[in-house]
Amino acid sequence: MTSAVPAEAHLRSVTPHQMGARRGLAEGHRCGTLAVGVTLPSVPTTRPRHVVTESEAVARALDAAARRWPEDRDNRARLLLHLLEEGHRALVEGQERGNQAYREAVARTSGTLTGLYGEGYLDALREDWPT
Repeated sequence: MTSAVPAEAHLRSVTPHQMGARRGLAEGHRCGTLAVGVTLPSVPTTRPRHVVTESEAVARALDAAARRWPEDRDNRARLLLHLLEEGHRALVEGQERGNQAYREAVARTSGTLTGLYGEGYLDALREDWPT
């Protein structure tokens, strides 16, 4: 089975300054949320906005999210936020599991080579090195 959301999930980031430039605003102005045709009137922000095209893969992920969070099934944007939160949580937990496994491996193998090399081993080894 393929991943519900491939790496090329059709994400595009746009900074507020880029949005302003696209709307023909003077330099230094942020996004033009008061311009005619903008669907989010009066929402000033200095944060980047992200646009996601609902491809087949994204639609499948959103449909699965609607089954997981039925109270938000009619709000695709909120479902997308749920997916982001769950994905982030899974990444953090996976990272922590990996870190824990590493710590356990270090603890389990600590000292296993103690005494393997005799006194002066490194000095003897270095005598063969060119100067």
